[in-house]
Amino acid sequence: MKLIYTFFLATLVTVGFSQDKINWLSWEEAMKASEKQPKKIYIDLYTDWCGWCKKMDASTFVDPEVVKYMNENFHAIKFNAEQKEDIVFNDHTFSYSGTSGRRGVHQLAYSLLNGRLGYPSFVILDEEKARILISPGFKDANGVMMEMKFAKEEKYKTISWETFKAQNTPARPSPPAVPTGAADKAKTANPPVNKTNAAKTVKNGTVNVNQKVEANEKQKMKEESLKNNQVAAAQDEAVDAKDAKIKVKKDKKNKGAKVKKKKVKEGEEMAKPAVELNTSAPVEKEEVIKVAQEMPRFPGCEEIGVAGQDLAKCSHEKMFMFIQQNLVYPKEAKKNGVTGTALVQFVVGKNGQIRDANLLRDLGSGCGQAALEMVQSMPNWVPGKQDGKTVAVQYTLPVKFKL
Repeated sequence: MKLIYTFFLATLVTVGFSQDKINWLSWEEAMKASEKQPKKIYIDLYTDWCGWCKKMDASTFVDPEVVKYMNENFHAIKFNAEQKEDIVFNDHTFSYSGTSGRRGVHQLAYSLLNGRLGYPSFVILDEEKARILISPGFKDANGVMMEMKFAKEEKYKTISWETFKAQNTPARPSPPAVPTGAADKAKTANPPVNKTNAAKTVKNGTVNVNQKVEANEKQKMKEESLKNNQVAAAQDEAVDAKDAKIKVKKDKKNKGAKVKKKKVKEGEEMAKPAVELNTSAPVEKEEVIKVAQEMPRFPGCEEIGVAGQDLAKCSHEKMFMFIQQNLVYPKEAKKNGVTGTALVQFVVGKNGQIRDANLLRDLGSGCGQAALEMVQSMPNWVPGKQDGKTVAVQYTLPVKFKL
C-alpha cells in the first residue's frame, strides 16, 4: 500500500511540473508532433539580442494560465529568426540570408512574417500549416491568451481579429471626478517628486518613488516597442477601404482577366466591375506551396528603383493603394451598416497571374463578391521564388470594409 501511494504521489508531482513551463519545440520537432497529433502551431520568432523577447520569457510565458492553455492546445515553437541552420519544409530548403534585414534573417522567418521584420513577433498556423495570424510586439499574458483563443476557438473563420479583440478587451474605467478645490489640495499634499523633495516624500510615506520609476520604465518600454514595430503593425488582416468617391481607371489590362465598366447606379459610389475570366487557354498544372523563400509581391516597386528589404514595405503600400482605389463598398452593405474583414484566398502562379480566387470569410450584403472582383482585377504580381526558381504560391488577403 505504501509503494502504491508513493508511486501515485510521484505521478502527481511529475504531472504538476509538466505544466510549470511551456513545452517549446524546434521546427522539426513540431512538424513531427503535428503529424502524430494535429494541433494548431504557435511560433515565437525571437533573436538573441532582443530584450523584449527575454522579458516575455521571464513574465508572459511563465504565467500558469498561458502555460496550461499553450501546452494543451498548441505545438509551440521557439524560432530564432537569425539562426544559421537550414530548415526543410514542404520539400524546400530554407536557409539563412545575410542580405535581408540589418543583421540577416532566416528565409523561413522572413516568409512567415511576410518580410515585415520586428521582434518579438508571433505567428499562428492552423493544422494544415496555413497562417491564421501575425502578431508583432511585446504582449502580456492577457494578450497572448486572447490570441490563442482566437485561433483555438476558430473565431477567425467568422470575424476579424480586430473585431474579436474589441469584443474581448475590457473597457477602461473612467477616472473619478475631482471635487472643486480638491486639485489644489492634492498638489499641496503631494508635490511632484524631484531631487529636492524626493527624500522628504519617501520619509513621510506620501509617495512611493519606486512605483513611479517602474511605471515610467513600463511606459518607456511600451513606446519603444511601438516604435520598433511600426512597420510590422500593419498586419495582413488590416486593410483599410476608404469610403470616398473613386474614379474607375480606364482600360485596365490584366492577363487572364478583362474588367468592364458599368454605369454608376444612383446612390453608389461607382459600379462593380464585371469580371470576365479568360478560359480559352488551359492552365498549366503546377505545384502550389503555402510558404516560399521569397513570397509573391504586388508589382510596381522594382520600376521605381526600390530594392532590398524595402521591397516588401513598398509592395504592401502599392497593394493597399490599389485596394483603396478599386474596392467597391456595396450599397446594401452600407445601408445595413455591414463592416468587418472579408478573407480572399488565391494562387499567384509562376507567371504572376492570379487564379483560383475564393472566399474564406464573407460578410454578406455583397461584400464578399466585391472583394473577389477587386482581387480578380489586380495586375500580375511578381511571382514567388523557391531555390531561385519561380513557384506558385497560395496567398490569403484580408479585405476590410469600414464605414
